[in-house]
Amino acid sequence: IDTDPLNPRIVGSVSTVGFAYGVAVAGPHAFVAAFTSGLQVVDISVPESPQIIGTADTPGFARDVAASGSHVYVADYASGLQVVDTAIPQYPQVVGSAATPGYAVGVAVSGSHAFVACEDSTLQVIDVADPLNPLAVAEVETPGVAKGVTISGYYAYVAVEGFGLQVLSIATPENPITVGYVNGLETAFGVFVAEPYAYVATGTGLGIVATQCAGPSAAEPGLPNRDSLIIATYPNPFNPRTTISFECAAPGHVDLAVYDLAGRRVSHLVDGWLGSGLHEETWNGRDMAGRSVAAGQYLVRLKTSEGADVRKVVLAK
Repeated sequence: IDTDPLNPRIVGSVSTVGFAYGVAVAGPHAFVAAFTSGLQVVDISVPESPQIIGTADTPGFARDVAASGSHVYVADYASGLQVVDTAIPQYPQVVGSAATPGYAVGVAVSGSHAFVACEDSTLQVIDVADPLNPLAVAEVETPGVAKGVTISGYYAYVAVEGFGLQVLSIATPENPITVGYVNGLETAFGVFVAEPYAYVATGTGLGIVATQCAGPSAAEPGLPNRDSLIIATYPNPFNPRTTISFECAAPGHVDLAVYDLAGRRVSHLVDGWLGSGLHEETWNGRDMAGRSVAAGQYLVRLKTSEGADVRKVVLAK
């Protein structure tokens, strides 16, 4: 596409054998995740006349792709993460793989780690320092089906279907920490960041969100700037229990849960039908097995037919 933003026009195209789901560009080559046809390598040195010059037949369905150095990383659906050596673009070769617990549909790479969005509602972190032997080192639960991921600085942004955007600190990739959510983008399918904004493909349009995370010492992203569904959490800080007060505008299914900052669900307070009006639920500082949890910060997440909301609470010592 021509770079004049006021008059975009297609200047070249090439047909892939399978459906083209994702693309990454490095130098004169585009790498296309072509679903049933694996990875397609396209020479784009002449944009008006792109040519497919190589193919790697991945074992699954190629859904997304990221490029780093001489390797390309493919989110290969039921076959997890596939690592492809593209040092010779005409002869790309699958050289390594890592299984994922759910269908791999999105991938981003930062340094020696790949971040894989999986449809089992997790983000998988995979150490790819040795491309021949990638190793899963961390997992973060997402509040819905993870559809896409991108990296900017020390933060990962995950598009979560049915929820919105989840933001994680990846300063220590082996210990990713959820630092914020953006609700109201219920059909989030993909995300791209160009600071200071995140651009979210919502299925019906484009959502633009201020990231507030431009550098390693930036403040945490704020919680949703909109009318809150959660009215109050009191007391906060608390010990040993806090009460969550919330409102349902109409009868419907309600999901109220507590998560730690790594995105793991700690307690499930409500998962069922509630009537309209004001409601209160109490969290006693215990996990789903009845064990007392450590002091610190936790996230209370409410999802109703009207949307979703998140509130931070602090369990004091």
